[in-house]
Amino acid sequence: MPSDADTRPAADTSRDPALDADAQDLVARLRMVMARLARQQRRSFPSGLTPSQTSALITIDHFGPIRLSDLARLEAVAPPTITRIVAKLESDGLVERQTDENDRRIARVTITDEGHRRWEETRDGRNRWLGRKLSSLGDDDVAAILAAVEPLERLATADAVDAAG
Repeated sequence: MPSDADTRPAADTSRDPALDADAQDLVARLRMVMARLARQQRRSFPSGLTPSQTSALITIDHFGPIRLSDLARLEAVAPPTITRIVAKLESDGLVERQTDENDRRIARVTITDEGHRRWEETRDGRNRWLGRKLSSLGDDDVAAILAAVEPLERLATADAVDAAG
């Protein structure tokens, strides 16, 4: 027999009572447009990697060589999850583990030449795709997006900066 917790409807977490209706609408619209653009971008230039693998590869490229525990923290995933992601990247020849010379118990992950080449190819293809999308907009729309980029960058990097310590 199901418990009360199993039969209760899930709480609606889509609305933050601290936000007014306009801010709630902005949150919903921004979340949807970001998800749609990301999905369109992945379809337009597939990398053969999952979004989690792509994110980890980018982080390894930026911060590597990096310990798995630090990578898990930066990616905001559990250690077993990052271990699986790195194992797949490693089996594809995109990253490699290196044993720390001072402490053989510690392994660091670094991107390989193939991983770097694959990421650059994917990034460049996706940049071309986004450039074509932007070129279809008018000057005022492009200026509005340009004005929004800096605050969006702050939103996107806040967790990574906090995790990097």
